[in-house]
Amino acid sequence: MAPPKTVQKESRLLGKLLVPDTSNVKIPSATAKFLPSHAASTAALRSTWFGHASCYVELPSGFRTLFDPVFEERLSAMGRKRFTPAACRPGDFLALGAVFISHSHHDHLSLPSVKELVRAYPGVHFFVGLGLAKWFQDSGVSAATEMDWWDGADVVLKRSRASEAGVDAGQGVGNDNSSPPERISSGGKSVWFAGDTGYRSMPEGMEELGPGFDELPRTPGFTQIGSQ
Repeated sequence: MAPPKTVQKESRLLGKLLVPDTSNVKIPSATAKFLPSHAASTAALRSTWFGHASCYVELPSGFRTLFDPVFEERLSAMGRKRFTPAACRPGDFLALGAVFISHSHHDHLSLPSVKELVRAYPGVHFFVGLGLAKWFQDSGVSAATEMDWWDGADVVLKRSRASEAGVDAGQGVGNDNSSPPERISSGGKSVWFAGDTGYRSMPEGMEELGPGFDELPRTPGFTQIGSQ
């Protein structure tokens, strides 16, 4: 299979640039409903999306995890405002085993959200890309583990493995740009989380992604990321 960077360069040359339609910014929303505890099991994988890349996933084993949690209405004083309020707040989750940060862009890694989660769940552990543990330590959060490509870590009921894919990262000059996406497996179900899909030229056909791509196993894809 062609390396991610090669695929990315080819897709920019051969694909079409997708431009989002922002004429209708009213996004339907619903009240978030979660299972009551780790002990509350379900045969199906459940996921709650609450804006951009933020997802709360409930796995059949009882493991509960967050991806790229950002709860703020704005990321900065001059930043864009949410179209709709966040469906939940950090303390609304009745169980939380781990938090996964795909990369360090402001719309994926928020200091106020991180601090709120630590206050609500003192034992929660963060899994991050290389170079990000220091950011957490400087922010007063010691429970952060860096993961490189193909690294794995066991936490409570699940197996976490960083699987090969690519995403640009970094909030400023000198920040690491190689944070890997996450693949979570637990209770016979798996989730692969890329962190960003973005707006850029996309391949028109599967053959443009390189040999063997269409044979890869599929897990739930959070396709709203980058589009709303």
